[in-house]
Amino acid sequence: MSHIWQDHYDIGTYMSYITYPYEVSHKHKYCDDCINMLCRRNLSVWSVLTLVFIFQCFRCLNTCMFSRYTACQLHTSVCSSTLVIPSLYRGSSVALCVCVCVCVGMLVLKVVLVLLCVSLVCSEIRHLTDQWITWKSQHKKTYRNTEEELYRKSVWEKNLQDVLKHNEETAIGLHTYTLGLNHLSDMTVDEVNPSLNGLMEEDFYDVNVTFTPPTHPHLPLPHRVNWTERGAVSPIQNQGPCGSCWAFSAAGALEAQMKMRTGVLVALSAQNLLDCSVSLGNRGCRGGYLSRAFLYIIQNNGIDSNNFYPYEHKQGLCRYSVTGRGGFCSAFRILPRHDEAALQLTVANVGPVSVGVNAKLASFHRYRGGIYNDPKCSFGLINHAVLVVGYGSEHGQDYWLVKNSWGTAWGENGFIRIARNKNMCGISSFSIYPTI
Repeated sequence: MSHIWQDHYDIGTYMSYITYPYEVSHKHKYCDDCINMLCRRNLSVWSVLTLVFIFQCFRCLNTCMFSRYTACQLHTSVCSSTLVIPSLYRGSSVALCVCVCVCVGMLVLKVVLVLLCVSLVCSEIRHLTDQWITWKSQHKKTYRNTEEELYRKSVWEKNLQDVLKHNEETAIGLHTYTLGLNHLSDMTVDEVNPSLNGLMEEDFYDVNVTFTPPTHPHLPLPHRVNWTERGAVSPIQNQGPCGSCWAFSAAGALEAQMKMRTGVLVALSAQNLLDCSVSLGNRGCRGGYLSRAFLYIIQNNGIDSNNFYPYEHKQGLCRYSVTGRGGFCSAFRILPRHDEAALQLTVANVGPVSVGVNAKLASFHRYRGGIYNDPKCSFGLINHAVLVVGYGSEHGQDYWLVKNSWGTAWGENGFIRIARNKNMCGISSFSIYPTI
């Protein structure tokens, strides 16, 4: 089966295909079918309940008459209670009337309670179904068949429950960030990670640390830096079902340096890196190294612009042309490992920096806003490349401003603020930037 991945973002619209294994829970399927049918066919439900009610009333009458209504032992599936009739009225029509009325009254109470429960359940199901339809329309989701849609909906519902639970905890101060639905919400964590997180971790001991402190290190650093406000950051793109994060991160870092060099911001081609740096050890949609992306640009004497060599969400043949060259670099600098002070110094004085982070957690995939601070996000693993474009503080909490490549439907319009001075998610584990 295939899951058709569609998403809309402000740079363009694309459709690409990805195959995921999934299992359909038949129990879940049939349960949904029965409940939905029950909710849709109100007339039929009321008709059936009316007939059942009349039938049970006759059972009440029969039970009371044949018990000689001396004690009215109503231990039936209908009433499950005992009514003791005073001796004065035993065997009389009064006792029969009381017995039948009590039994029918209890039956009415049960029917009302059942109907109330059914009504509440149906209302919730309709609301959930409306949300699902709206979400599919918003993210232009389509599926190959009914079974796949049922499975995707079940995943989406589970993710929605987790989002609501987390946000309730955020509302009472347990978290500093919120979660939300986005174009990844019909996917499991095990599907997202191999599809989107394509950073190949450098063997740090084989990579020389080439960082040198920027000029004027004695000057105080600004409390806040945001390179997007200085026009050095291109619009958010969506890498789609391709592990090309390393290409977007590297291109973004060079875009900023070219902007400061030429005064013009030109979006560079991640597709160029995806297609053409394979000979240096990068693997296209299956992952790549940040250092080898820059090494390709150095050896190739340039990289094409995104307009000339647009992104296609899949690896293809190398089509670089000097005619479309939009940028170049002569070297790159690698920052000391686990050194956020060096990262802050570089971001403030040099510009945006490519970094690796741990993006394997569901909370990262569903991030909506706020300062991301998840104790489970260990610095021991980095699997996703992003671009640090600034830093700041909010309500006493320091953060990094980070540009992602998962589209504007994710996070804060495509950006995330990650807790600073904690090496949260390993954000300073590997940092690199190009020089012109």
